[in-house]
Amino acid sequence: MKLSEVLKEARTGAFIFNVSVKDASKVIANAVGELKFASTLFQKKYVSKFEGDEVVQAGSKETNITELKNAFKNHAGHEMNVRIGSINYSGIIEIDE
Repeated sequence: MKLSEVLKEARTGAFIFNVSVKDASKVIANAVGELKFASTLFQKKYVSKFEGDEVVQAGSKETNITELKNAFKNHAGHEMNVRIGSINYSGIIEIDE
């Protein structure tokens, strides 16, 4: 799964349903199962943002593309599940952007 494909879909303003790392034990010691991120970290009515962040507005929701990109970069090399809009991405994230 390529980062650019995921971010392209997120930039359309599609709803972010799921972002998770499949094996949490590779990220947190003694963890079992998936490490799930709350979609409100990246998308809500008034998203947290810093100067210079790329923010996309769709309807009444904002999506912070920079925060989403940083979450993926922090977990590069791990197998992830991502569902944005009607598209489901699964696999090891490749940083190409």
